[in-house]
Amino acid sequence: SDTGSGMSLAVKERIFEPFYTTKGKDKGTGLGLSATYGTIQQHNGSITVESELNKGTSFTILLPANQDQVIDTHKEPAELADISMANLLIIDDEEIILETVSEMLKTLNCHVSIASNGPDGIAIYKENPFNYDIIILDKIMPLMNGKDVYLELQKINPQVRVILASGYSDEQAQEILDLGVADFIRKPYTISDLSKILSKQLQR
Repeated sequence: SDTGSGMSLAVKERIFEPFYTTKGKDKGTGLGLSATYGTIQQHNGSITVESELNKGTSFTILLPANQDQVIDTHKEPAELADISMANLLIIDDEEIILETVSEMLKTLNCHVSIASNGPDGIAIYKENPFNYDIIILDKIMPLMNGKDVYLELQKINPQVRVILASGYSDEQAQEILDLGVADFIRKPYTISDLSKILSKQLQR
C-alpha cells in the first residue's frame, strides 16, 4: 500500500496489460505488473488492486499455503558447473536482470556483453557474430520481442545458439523453441540453474 497519487478507474482497469504504462516515452516498459500478474497466476494465486486518485493504492496478493511437510531445512551449497571463459551476450530490457545476471556470470569467470533491447543486441552480435558462445534472450521486450530478435540473429548466423529466458511457462515459449532456440530457462533462476543450462549447451 502507498499514499501516493493513486489512479483513475480507466488506468486501474489496464495496469496488468503487457506494455501498458502511464510513464513518458522511454521511461517505462509497462511489463512490471504484467510479469507480476503472470507469476502469481502460475502459482495459483490472485492479485487485486484498490486505488483512488490522490488517496493512494493498495495491492492484495493471495497465494495458496504449501501443505508439504518440511523434512530437512538444511541445504548443501548448490554445485556450480564450470563455464569459465565462455563468451555470452545477454539481451533483456530489465536493468535489474542485466545487472544481476551479469554479476552471476562474472562470478563464474565468463566474458559478458549486455544489450537492453533487441535492436541493440542484434547490432552488438552483428559486429562479431562468432565471438559469442551463447546468447541469453528475453522473450518479451518492447521495440522487438524475443521471437523477432531470434529470427534476425539467425539471419546473421544460422548456427547462433540462444537460451530463451522468460517468466512465463514452457508452453508459452514453445513457439520460439520450435524455431530452433537451443534451450529455455524460467525466470527467476539461480546461479546454479544458469550454470547448469549453460554448461549443457557449451558441451554440445
